[in-house]
Amino acid sequence: MNKTFVISDTHFGHQNIIKLANRPFQLVQEMDKTLIDNWNLVVGDNDNVMFGGDFAFYKNEDKLREIFNQLKGFKFLIKGNHDKDAVTKLPWARIRDRVEFSHKDRMVVIDHYPLEDWSGRFRGAIHLYGHTHKAIREMTNRYCMCVEETLYMPVDLSDFVNRTKQGEKINEK
Repeated sequence: MNKTFVISDTHFGHQNIIKLANRPFQLVQEMDKTLIDNWNLVVGDNDNVMFGGDFAFYKNEDKLREIFNQLKGFKFLIKGNHDKDAVTKLPWARIRDRVEFSHKDRMVVIDHYPLEDWSGRFRGAIHLYGHTHKAIREMTNRYCMCVEETLYMPVDLSDFVNRTKQGEKINEK
């Protein structure tokens, strides 16, 4: 059975994000390789990946396609503030500013930005966000899915929904 994964803010090709977000890499090539390897370790060819924005900083369209094509699964982009024309030209399955869908009887709202309120919040809907590169003032059912909070790999949405029912956080290691 196909799985659905979530992740955001890979920032492929962005050397400065290593320092800005305190990532455990020396060079952007090392970061890119680790992110690709980790992605493909958990995502299968027929799985879905809900990508919460800020995919890459490469301007070269060939380099962007090279990275994109190495990543397994059907990739859905929820646009981030750094996802410019070159990124949106990649063959994403869909591109949206925000998505809302039901998963295992729970509503899930994904936006690049953390929201103070979202559809279904008081009925148990989960809100996943990126952008901040770290969890900020967590609220009930609102969680950061930036790579810094997910051990630099996509997270299985089913496992995540089950964990949040038990009150655990996505980034518990």
